[in-house]
Amino acid sequence: MSTLPERIGPYRILEELGRGAMGVVYRAEDEAIGREIAVKVVRLDQFSSAEEKAQLRVRLMREARAAGILNHPGIVTVYQLGDHEDIVYVAMEFVDGRSLERLMSDGVDLGRPRIFSVLRQIAAALDYAHAAGIVHRDIKPANILVRRDGSAKVSDFGIAKIASQKFTQTGMVLGTPAYMSPEQILAAQVDGRADQFSLAVMAFQMLSGRQPFQAESSAGLLIEIVQNEPPPLHVLDGRFPPAASAVLGRALSKKPEQRFPSCRGFVDALAEACVQTAQAAPVEQQPPGPAKAAPAPPVKAGGANADRTWLAVAAGTAILVLVLVVGLKWGLSLLEALKGGVKPAVTGQTAAIQTAAPVPVPAPAEVQPEPRQSEHPPAVRVNPADGLEYVLIPAGTFQMGCEGGGAPCKADAKPVRDVTISRAFHISRTEVTQEAYGKVLGTGQKGRKPVSRVNWREANRYCQLAGGRLPTEAEWEYAARAGEAGPRMGALDAVAWYAANSGGAESEVGLRRKNAFGLHDMLGNVWEWVNDIYGASYYRNGPLTDPPGPENGSQRVVRGGSYSTPPEYVNVASRFAFPPLTRDASIGFRCVLNQ
Repeated sequence: MSTLPERIGPYRILEELGRGAMGVVYRAEDEAIGREIAVKVVRLDQFSSAEEKAQLRVRLMREARAAGILNHPGIVTVYQLGDHEDIVYVAMEFVDGRSLERLMSDGVDLGRPRIFSVLRQIAAALDYAHAAGIVHRDIKPANILVRRDGSAKVSDFGIAKIASQKFTQTGMVLGTPAYMSPEQILAAQVDGRADQFSLAVMAFQMLSGRQPFQAESSAGLLIEIVQNEPPPLHVLDGRFPPAASAVLGRALSKKPEQRFPSCRGFVDALAEACVQTAQAAPVEQQPPGPAKAAPAPPVKAGGANADRTWLAVAAGTAILVLVLVVGLKWGLSLLEALKGGVKPAVTGQTAAIQTAAPVPVPAPAEVQPEPRQSEHPPAVRVNPADGLEYVLIPAGTFQMGCEGGGAPCKADAKPVRDVTISRAFHISRTEVTQEAYGKVLGTGQKGRKPVSRVNWREANRYCQLAGGRLPTEAEWEYAARAGEAGPRMGALDAVAWYAANSGGAESEVGLRRKNAFGLHDMLGNVWEWVNDIYGASYYRNGPLTDPPGPENGSQRVVRGGSYSTPPEYVNVASRFAFPPLTRDASIGFRCVLNQ
């Protein structure tokens, strides 16, 4: 067992975290500021000549400087590169978690939703680095660190770029052959598409349990990668469709120009393909009958179809009859409602993954809907307590928040993390109106304008009396995005009342265009109270499942903007916070029904 060094450079060494082909990683303390860090030491003793050692030092310094400019939540931050005796070391962010390699070797069942959450985080980090002109070149499970909360970070940026290069030492190729792209093996020009190839190898392994290229020796493995095609995923595992195999085949193409334009594009395409096949699988399991009804029009896969079970199959068969007898449009609407509301009979037995955002169902050929909107109305419940319509929002995974975490988030900010809504919920189609408020609380108020000047406690009490609660921030933003990655659905004037078009006052609800979930006024008109405090739950890194409601704190969050809000702040990620007893003419709310 090797002796633990007391110090490396200015850092006090606490313990050894792991060893690799080129070096050792230690947990250390930066005593000057009391920060725990990781120190990676690159060993030079495996290089025989002084020239090779000097070349490695120069390359490490150049690449570590490049890594130091990257500032992304999915990338391990590099703090310093230095020399200590006959070693080169890099001080970097300490990630409290395990490598993806360790998780897989320990037999941890990640499940498809978590697999795609990790893949999306890696893809986002890689696309960010590629946009900055930096290629990782050693993407593999050992270089992916996963925190306890599920957030993933890519490590060894800059240093790993050296690991795929050929050095002058005869016969020596540094790196991990199983994940290397053909162009790396052939020492050809390398760009971000090499990282996409490696990511596709990882995705194949995470989904199938084996690597796509296998051989008895390292030399044979390199030949396999350069010359041969991987086995189709759907042949190895019948739970996947040919479409998933086609997506992986494209990302694993020998020619970089045939791969996807971005890593995120590859992961999104793979997720959609896997959802499509899960929908088709239960139908294939049904025994053939003497006669079959005409099939309903195809339904595009999306987050709303996640976690379907045998019950959904039985319901779908019945709805095919309803489609023929009662009418196409009504039958499809009911089918969509059942798919969104069915829960799995046995935990963990899912037929589909949860995708980044639900995709609207395409309309029949004779209907001409507005772009990106569902043709048929979502499942609706009229709440007898307040008389409002409540729309069923299916379970799913989406990207939430905005870059920088500012308050409010500006309209051009991009979402930053995956959040899973694991249960479908009903949310009011509009903001709570004056008439609905008067009906529940007996105040005698009338009118179709949103009720305002209601503080957080009063809004919460109303929702409870109406049989529900205030939505969480995640539920609110998921409903507001309605499958869109952008800040709003369509032109702002078409969907929202805000400072430039409101005339300085709120308007009746439901006058602006609804989103793809069938909800009105998610943006503008009045701010809407939600159930969360202003703080940790929104900005926490990594994916969340069933985000919590209020925690200890004095500020409550409002979302969506109002009639007095400037246009740049009227978007799905914009948020402010006020004390819970605040009453303001620009603040209202909507409710979620208890299931």
